[in-house]
Amino acid sequence: MTETMWMVRAGPAGHLFDEFVRGFIGIGWGEVDDLAVAPYTEDEIKELYSVKYPEERGEKAAHNASIIHQFRSVQKIGDKVITYNPVTREYLIGTIESGYIFRPGEITDHPHIREVKWEGTINRNALSAASREALRSVSILFRVDEEISKELLALLSGEPILTPVEIAQRQMAEKEIQHRRISQGWMAIGFGIFVLALGVVLYVEMSGQIQGLEELKENEELGSITVFFWLGKEISKNSPEYNDTIDMLTWLKAVGIGTAIVGTIMIILGAIRIAFPKAKKIRKFI
Repeated sequence: MTETMWMVRAGPAGHLFDEFVRGFIGIGWGEVDDLAVAPYTEDEIKELYSVKYPEERGEKAAHNASIIHQFRSVQKIGDKVITYNPVTREYLIGTIESGYIFRPGEITDHPHIREVKWEGTINRNALSAASREALRSVSILFRVDEEISKELLALLSGEPILTPVEIAQRQMAEKEIQHRRISQGWMAIGFGIFVLALGVVLYVEMSGQIQGLEELKENEELGSITVFFWLGKEISKNSPEYNDTIDMLTWLKAVGIGTAIVGTIMIILGAIRIAFPKAKKIRKFI
């Protein structure tokens, strides 16, 4: 989810930029006084504004009161904020770290403030032409468009800026990866079931063979056709082949256990691929 970003201008022509840099953003209209003492609604702020600034009427008064309302009540801790330095032609980007504060004297003629942690600057020329044009708005405070916000934050983090076509291509590639992982997951489950069944059959069969041999009575012979016909001879408890056969069957029984374990692991890994096709961290290992 994209973070909300606000533009708050540092006074006309950015003359308060050096005061903002100290860790604040602010707006004027000090006559409105402290708005933290009561939960003012937007209409109440408009009414208060008309009382404090009776010379202003109509759209201008409504616009200014709306800015005060947004600064006081709409902006929130954790929102991103930018301001512009016309001298260096750079945007300063940070994160709001406090609620609304009324503190006359902190910023010249701007008593309504919020504390900000500044995180870096972006040269205006690094932005796309469309973003530069959109940010030229003379409004003192406004919400930055989501796409421009993404572009600014990408530049701040050093990530590449993608065009809409490149974004679409990445999304298609990501969906293809997810689809392939799901298909591979089902294949792994199918093959894992086969391997598991093979291991179980081998284990059960060898267990039965061992039990049959162990139940032989002394000097009783067991036909070669029943147990390991490749031995080519009949065996009994006293025959040299008996212990070798037991060892071989025990080994094959262990192979059956190992095969069943491998099949179970394949089923689990396949299920993980199906359940978490989008998890990039899991992709590194599974």
